[in-house]
Amino acid sequence: MRILIILSIILLCSCDQEQNSTASGLTKIKLQLNWMPEAEHGGYYEALLKGYYKDLGLDVEIIAGGPGVKVETETALQRVQFGIANADKVLIVRDKGMKIRALMSPFENSPRCIIYHSDLNLKSFEDLSKTEVMSVNNTKPYYHWLLNKYPALSNKDTIPYNKAVFMSNKKAVIQGYLNSEPLIFKEKGLQVNVLKVSETGFNPYSSVLISSEELHSTNPELLEKMKKASIKGWQTYLQSPEETNKHIEKINPSNKGTLNSSTTAMLELMSSQDESFGKMSLERWKELAKQMEKIKLIKDIPENGWDFID
Repeated sequence: MRILIILSIILLCSCDQEQNSTASGLTKIKLQLNWMPEAEHGGYYEALLKGYYKDLGLDVEIIAGGPGVKVETETALQRVQFGIANADKVLIVRDKGMKIRALMSPFENSPRCIIYHSDLNLKSFEDLSKTEVMSVNNTKPYYHWLLNKYPALSNKDTIPYNKAVFMSNKKAVIQGYLNSEPLIFKEKGLQVNVLKVSETGFNPYSSVLISSEELHSTNPELLEKMKKASIKGWQTYLQSPEETNKHIEKINPSNKGTLNSSTTAMLELMSSQDESFGKMSLERWKELAKQMEKIKLIKDIPENGWDFID
C-alpha cells in the first residue's frame, strides 16, 4: 500500500511538471486576453514574438478573448496564470471575493470613448440625450458612471454594440476605443468625432496584466518574470510595431489596415517611456474605488487592503 501511495505521488508530481514545463525546461504559461487580439494587446504579442518571455524561461500561450470570456474568473481560479483586464473590473471582482492581483498597466489614460457622426456636432456628454440611438454596453462601469454624472441619459434607450447600426444611422452614437473604432470608421469613409470618457473624471487603468494572489504567494518570481518581459515587449512594440501588427492581423483580420495607425493613436494614452513604464498610482486606484462605490458597483472601499497592486 505504501509503495502504491508513493508511486501515486510520483505520478501526480510528474503530471504536474509535464503540465507546467516544456521539454526544453521552460515554464508553460497561459495569458488570457479580454478581447480579440488588437493593438491594445500589442506589447504582449511583441514579448512573445521577440522571445522576451522565452529569455526568462517562460513558454507563453496567448489566448484570444471575446464576448462572454470571464478573464478575471479564469485567472482567480488559476485556469490561466495571467489575464488582461481593466482596473474597474478588477475592483468589481475583488469586491465579490475573487483574489486578483494587478501587476502593471501599459495605459496611463483610458482609451474608452463615445463616437458620433461629425454632423451631429455634439459638445458634451450631456448632448447624448439628444441622439437617436446609443449603441453601448449598458452593463459597463463607464456607462453607470455617465448615468450618474448626466442623469438625463437615464431616459435614453440603448441597444447592444453594433457597428452596422452606427454606420447606417447618422444620429446614432457608439462606444469604442480611441485607437480602434474611430480609425475603422474613417477608413470606411465616415466622418466621426469622439467624446473621451476619461475627461469626465472616470479614468481606470486599461489592459492591466493580472494574476491570482495565490500564485503571487506560491511563485512571486514567476510574476516578476512575466511582468518584466511584458514591459519590455510594450516598450519595443511602441517604438516599432509593424512586424508584430502583421502577426496580430493574421490572428484577427478585422484589424487589417488600421493596426499601425491604431498603435500611433495609443502613444498619447500610454505610460511614460522610461523605467517607470507600467507603474500604477495607488491614489488613482483609491479614487476609482470611491467612484465605483458611488455608482453602487462595489459595496466596500478597501481600507488597508491595497497590497494587491504592484
